[in-house]
Amino acid sequence: MMSRSMALGALALGMSGVAAQSEVSPLCATVYKAASSAVANRAAGQSAEQLRAALPTRAALIGDSPEVTIARVLHEIIDDVFSEAPLDRAAYPVYRTEVCVREEAQLPVPESFAEVRAALMACARHDGDALIECAVAVASPGD
Repeated sequence: MMSRSMALGALALGMSGVAAQSEVSPLCATVYKAASSAVANRAAGQSAEQLRAALPTRAALIGDSPEVTIARVLHEIIDDVFSEAPLDRAAYPVYRTEVCVREEAQLPVPESFAEVRAALMACARHDGDALIECAVAVASPGD
């Protein structure tokens, strides 16, 4: 069986199929894709407002259906991506996916993205597996 970090690595490298998603839920795979897209869209010059245009407002997000959950996460991703300087295209999606996996498993996650932003930005100095392991570690407080 593939470890979670290996599954995240497969996702980060753009791999698909059963092996890449063996331990990542459909929701968390969607989070990975959304985080990647948001970082790329910012780099391409789109604004946070343009990305939010297709989403329901936060006030309209009532309940805990899968659609409401993903819309909430999409708002959080846009907040993160547009909060300061551009985020790394590889590290941020892995970080958000690991947060998703940990939330589903009811494991601790960072209280806010602001508290780990600098550490995640430092992950960009790494390549390949080291970058993935760094982003996973940032999303894993106390591990």
